[in-house]
Amino acid sequence: MREQRDDTIWIVLGDEIPGVDAAAAFAVRPDCGAVNIFTGITRNHEKGRQVQTLYYDCYEEMALAELHKIAAQKREEYRAGRVAIFHRTGEVPIGACSLVVAVSAPHRKEALDATRDIIDTLKRDVPIWKKETFRDGELWKEEQ
Repeated sequence: MREQRDDTIWIVLGDEIPGVDAAAAFAVRPDCGAVNIFTGITRNHEKGRQVQTLYYDCYEEMALAELHKIAAQKREEYRAGRVAIFHRTGEVPIGACSLVVAVSAPHRKEALDATRDIIDTLKRDVPIWKKETFRDGELWKEEQ
């Protein structure tokens, strides 16, 4: 597990990541009235095919740097209090969590908007690749 953490941003990347409770506890600040948390869970299907497992690979140093950059940019843009991003690598079975994003902000709109923007930017810009394993084969998925 690799991580970067300061008073306002906590990034974790690895086979094991802290849970939702840790992200929520980190995000809480006395000047923020909203904490929004997103969790990405491996589902059992994709476009009509039965998913058996997901596997995430990454360029670790660059992924950590990009995740931190995104967190810092979105924190400033949305005037968020704290941002936590935890992303798993390796195998992530059905029902397991692969991504946690927590954002605190003075108001819910900023927390919700920042969370969505972080996820969209992460999927587009961070060098993390997802392989879906099906009963009848596997596929490296391109994020959109």
